[in-house]
Amino acid sequence: MTADHRAPLRHVAATFGVTAAGALWYVLWTVTGIGPATVSYLPLPLAAAGAAAAVLDLLRRAPLTPPAVRFWRLMLVAFGLVGAGYTVLAVAGFRDTSILPPMPLPAAALAGAGFLTAMWAMVRVPLGIASAGERWRQWLDRAIAFLGCGTVLFHFGLAPVMTAATPWSTQTIVLLGLSLALAAGGITKVAYIRGGPIDRSALRLIGSTGLTGAVVALLLIHGGDAGSVADQAVVMPFAAVLGALAVRRQWQHAAAGRGRAGAWLPYLAVAAVDVPLIAVIPGELTTADRLVIAASVLVTGLVTVRQFVAFRENARLLADKRASQERLEHDVLTLLGDECSPLRDQRILRGGGQRARTSRVRPLLAWAGIAGRSPPTGTRGGPRARAGCVRAGR
Repeated sequence: MTADHRAPLRHVAATFGVTAAGALWYVLWTVTGIGPATVSYLPLPLAAAGAAAAVLDLLRRAPLTPPAVRFWRLMLVAFGLVGAGYTVLAVAGFRDTSILPPMPLPAAALAGAGFLTAMWAMVRVPLGIASAGERWRQWLDRAIAFLGCGTVLFHFGLAPVMTAATPWSTQTIVLLGLSLALAAGGITKVAYIRGGPIDRSALRLIGSTGLTGAVVALLLIHGGDAGSVADQAVVMPFAAVLGALAVRRQWQHAAAGRGRAGAWLPYLAVAAVDVPLIAVIPGELTTADRLVIAASVLVTGLVTVRQFVAFRENARLLADKRASQERLEHDVLTLLGDECSPLRDQRILRGGGQRARTSRVRPLLAWAGIAGRSPPTGTRGGPRARAGCVRAGR
């Protein structure tokens, strides 16, 4: 393993180690009650610092294009702001370890600015879309991704907060909404991508960091203060792990310079909207439940349209390939006939009297090594075709 690959792996290991330590502490705290609960505020700032260090190392050492540099600089600012915001929260928590304090306004402002910076970085990423047909398919895939992801996030993340019996603080609701918007926007952004300076998997990992917001909401709703401790110690630091993994993917992208598009979107979107749909079937339907049902129907219709378009595109490509092969075979045979005719005339003049048979043409193509390939270089077939003609005329 080269030095260029050890550095990002080291950062991934550091952020994962902090998250694992937070999870281990949470288990011990749950079983034994060791230490104050405010210790849970430490893993996220530390993990965010590790992710920021990974981005900084990437910017210093990896060969990046100017658009990639701009994107990762914004992500460096985002990780720094989020880490600073939750550091302020940790300081407020350790001032009085007997209670879990609400998020101070400066902490919420810093963390919110970090989420907005990450969203702006995702918006500015170029994706290599050139033609109008590609742009139309891009918007179709984006609609599917946004509805599929947004339905899950709304049902499990935002709707429980908005309908909770105990009102939540404005800071928490705003940060949760920004986190969910980052997740939906990130997944929507990379639903259809043809290229660009940022690795596809890196963009998906960055967008997936917002999915932790839905887990945070569920734990806070159903777990109370214990759920808040789990959020701070385990769930939220995992977002920094995803960020470090995204940096590693970008490092490999810079070294390899290639990526592969996925065809998983229709199946993942249908599966995503089916989960909340199954959850709302029993019991009385609320307004949020009706929105989930409507979104499920709409996603299914859009996926049907997308698959129909994909089938038509595949059929057109196959027809173009067959037509191209037929034209290629005709052109090669024409070139070979033009090349062999002077040799045939020479044998007739010498008294040989035998003409080249048509049945020898196809074996000659295979023998000359030009069967199923583009025509040889040159205006009249090239040296390989001439050699084949000489052999066939003997």
